[in-house]
Amino acid sequence: PAVTFTPPFNNEPSSSKPRLFAFDASSDPPCKTRRRVHAIPINSSQPTEIESEIFEGRAMVLHAGDLASPHEQYFANKTRRWEIRFQGRFKVLPKGKIFVGAVPEDDFMGEQPSRSLRITARVAEAVLRSLVPDAYFTLGDRGASSRSADAELPHAVAGLRGFDQIIVTPVGTTPPRLEENLASYGGLRAQMHQADWLEHADAPLRTDVTYTFGMWGVSRHV
Repeated sequence: PAVTFTPPFNNEPSSSKPRLFAFDASSDPPCKTRRRVHAIPINSSQPTEIESEIFEGRAMVLHAGDLASPHEQYFANKTRRWEIRFQGRFKVLPKGKIFVGAVPEDDFMGEQPSRSLRITARVAEAVLRSLVPDAYFTLGDRGASSRSADAELPHAVAGLRGFDQIIVTPVGTTPPRLEENLASYGGLRAQMHQADWLEHADAPLRTDVTYTFGMWGVSRHV
């Protein structure tokens, strides 16, 4: 199980503010398993509570370019365009490898992706793999195969190495607040040697600590 994201801004007329949707992921096709969804407001001043079968905690999505956002000053000297943050604990240890990823809106591609989109996708995959070697990216099944019950959706996923920051707070210690600047808490991929980061990201998961995950590495391109 993991969390899968739709794009940060949705176009539903009923939405008063842009949101990101976080779905519980499953290896079962969507037609066989109903997925719980959490609507996370963009640039909220407070985290949104989330919970799945294996994880409970809170999440925030920060996005640059909104002058009314309480986080706009945070992006003043940064090249990143957005940042996604999770914090919480594992209720049980997940079986197998855990992934986090994104599923884009599908209607912009039509039956077959255009040549320019395929080229863009190859560039995006190269960028993604240069940042995260275990990343997987696909445009998904197109045409008639896209209508099968187990059709592969367009998506990009990676293991915990795909995060840009992982903070581990021991039991009995207060974790950082998600709404504050987390740079001083360490666990930053950009500030660690690759071997050290892989050891940090691949460390066995525990149920007695609080994890804080941050992702923004591909935000300059996506």
